[in-house]
Amino acid sequence: MALLVAGILELDSNGDVLLTASHPKVEPDELEVLKSHSGLLSPKETPLVPLVCSRYSNRWHYIVTVDADRDTRTSLPFVDRFSVFVVTKDFCPEKYFELCQILSKAHNKTGDSVNLMRVFVDVTIKQKYENKTLGLKFEESAFDARRSLLASPLKGLVDLFADDFSVLWLAMALKRRIFVLSSNAAEALRVVRAMPLLVWHRSSWGILRPYVTATDAEIKDLQQIGIFCAGVVGDDSPVPRRVPHDVFVNVPERRVTVTETGNDLRVFAELKIVQDITAAVRHTAAGETDQVVIKTLATKTKELLDKINTIKRSLDSFSIESLKSLDPPLPPHWPQFAFSLAVAEGIA
Repeated sequence: MALLVAGILELDSNGDVLLTASHPKVEPDELEVLKSHSGLLSPKETPLVPLVCSRYSNRWHYIVTVDADRDTRTSLPFVDRFSVFVVTKDFCPEKYFELCQILSKAHNKTGDSVNLMRVFVDVTIKQKYENKTLGLKFEESAFDARRSLLASPLKGLVDLFADDFSVLWLAMALKRRIFVLSSNAAEALRVVRAMPLLVWHRSSWGILRPYVTATDAEIKDLQQIGIFCAGVVGDDSPVPRRVPHDVFVNVPERRVTVTETGNDLRVFAELKIVQDITAAVRHTAAGETDQVVIKTLATKTKELLDKINTIKRSLDSFSIESLKSLDPPLPPHWPQFAFSLAVAEGIA
């Protein structure tokens, strides 16, 4: 089990958000992020965000937020809302949301944070937990991590962004900085978690930040990792204004915009090789399963990389200048594209 921390945040009747349980300790910067993602710091009339998955530094965060049960006020008499969170090493939203929901049900019924430690110990050591009195049961073996990687279909990106799909593929292939604007955290997770499928061979889920708010800790984290695909919620999110990026994906408007630093993506999208690859993916997506779509794109990407490697072996040195000097010459913009992709793949 990759469970690192489990904890409870409570919004009390005075409007204060308190860390009432944590096993083991959470550092102040990470606690700042968890509080912000829980939504408990928002005005009381703000609808709660029931499920949040994101990543801070090298740790995944999963948060379930609920209203305190008004029918059992003896357990949580001064609590309006609370969040249960777990911090883990691995990406598996379905598994950890289920674990958080079990913890939240136990806390709502008993108000006893000792349950948190019991669950943490049992799940860490035995990979399962059961409380027959409360009717709660969790087994890690019921969840397949690989299914979580495939839970949001690549076909969804093809359908959503049509002609801009080529820019999305290029942005991930060339390791660019991407923001995904969504109307809510669940939609952000659905789109962001599909992006690594564009470069399946890299297993690049570590660059994901499915939900980002404007805490100083998160801004610093994005600046330090350099390459990211991060979800933001609401048109008024200040994060994209504070962090330089190359691509801005607007999910509600189904639109992809490139910034000045990402202008080359539009140029590369016009290359025949890129158009052929994305056309093949769109054609496959129209009538095949998502696994076939992923395999099609992965195969086409490998063929392109093999071609670049073949060219590289024919040269004394590998650079944009040497690629421009080939005879017969490569098509316009091909040298820049090939070199950029080789750098991203670590083969330049």
